[in-house]
Amino acid sequence: MKDHKQSRTPDSQDITLQQNTIETSSCNSDTDIEKQELEDLQLQKRLLTPFLIDKKVPHIPLESERVKYQYRETNILNQLFFLWCLPILKVGYRRTIEPEDLYRIDSESQFDSNNRANTFYKHFENQKRKNESSYLKKHHIEITPESRANLKNDPNFKYSELLVFFAVYHTLAKEVWDVIVCKSLGDIAADLNPLLIKAFITYIHDKATGKTTSNKGYGYGVGISCIVFCQGLMFARFFHGASFVGGEIKGLLNKVLIDKALKLDKHARVEYTPSAITTLLGNDLSKIDLACAYATFVIGMPLGLIITITLLCVNLGGVSMAGVGYFILVTLTIAYSVNCLEV
Repeated sequence: MKDHKQSRTPDSQDITLQQNTIETSSCNSDTDIEKQELEDLQLQKRLLTPFLIDKKVPHIPLESERVKYQYRETNILNQLFFLWCLPILKVGYRRTIEPEDLYRIDSESQFDSNNRANTFYKHFENQKRKNESSYLKKHHIEITPESRANLKNDPNFKYSELLVFFAVYHTLAKEVWDVIVCKSLGDIAADLNPLLIKAFITYIHDKATGKTTSNKGYGYGVGISCIVFCQGLMFARFFHGASFVGGEIKGLLNKVLIDKALKLDKHARVEYTPSAITTLLGNDLSKIDLACAYATFVIGMPLGLIITITLLCVNLGGVSMAGVGYFILVTLTIAYSVNCLEV
């Protein structure tokens, strides 16, 4: 007769022991990870590290300890001098920046992609209604919900090609005008500074020849320094703002494009393949991001040209118009040549 071994079922003590073992191992692993992180947080040796009073390496913050993104939500001095960046710069000078050190964007923040997209959709619908109303008024058709719906079957009706452009503009109008104003103020300072320099040089000449005994030179020196300071301040804010607006537009259009791609029907998926959508996301939108940083130069160019040409005409007379004409001719030639290039 063969002996049969009876299988023993695990009792409650065995189960509890296993659970304690698992919890202990997980706690040990978490402790090991924390120790490893603490070992990795070493004070970086930089130029001014020996002169730091506080050489303590900041810890990696938890999600609840992350600082809220404060750009455009602080006072004007913090925005002009970028003082809101000091906390992260303080951390970055002592140790390597980690993703947890970056600023937190809350769901109710204006920089949240969902909030930006909702604002864009609202302006997009407003632009669509304006296009529809303009078409109906032009053809003397009463503006009703039924007439708007019937436009889908009208072969002569087309939405404007600038529909997305104006929707993006109205979404980020405040930020765009802030960049334009900063660029314009910087150009004005750069164009008017030579007037003070000319007066300063004239004063030095008169002082050396004994024609004047006044102390206006101090005022000229302070004035020139203030204008140069304001010029640098405005250009710094302009470059940062233009790059930031470009990034916002790219992020907004990324969000909108992905939302639209997820709603395509089977016929649209044939025309707009995943590779085409990927090209739009990776190539075309990156060009928009880059163009925003330089578009303000084109927008603010007329103001700078007007001030410069006026100063040249006043100080040099009609002779300066020959140089202005040559500049315009070269500019138009370059623009035409670039336009003829096939990318």
